[in-house]
Amino acid sequence: PRALAYSGIGALAYSVQALVFATFVTILWPEASASRAAGIYATATLTGAASMIPGGLGVMELTSIALLAGDGMPVPDATAAVVATRAVTLWFAMLLGIGCLATAPLGDRR
Repeated sequence: PRALAYSGIGALAYSVQALVFATFVTILWPEASASRAAGIYATATLTGAASMIPGGLGVMELTSIALLAGDGMPVPDATAAVVATRAVTLWFAMLLGIGCLATAPLGDRR
């Protein structure tokens, strides 16, 4: 049950991050589709994970920028949206993970 709960919390966290990303993208580029931006975020997240670099740092950002630019978003705006998203969401996810670890059982505590 705990693993399922932690997986749900992780899915919720990534969903919130995708929503934040889509919000930044649509603010900076009103022609953008929020659902397309969320799809780009998901693709970039999976690409970052496949790179085996911790947190997908660099790979995720470059993928996001390339996909947004490929859709027509100006590169400076795409870069701003990606950097802002990483700055805002990375620390939320870190705190969420620390909270989960702090509440996880460490075995027999006699």
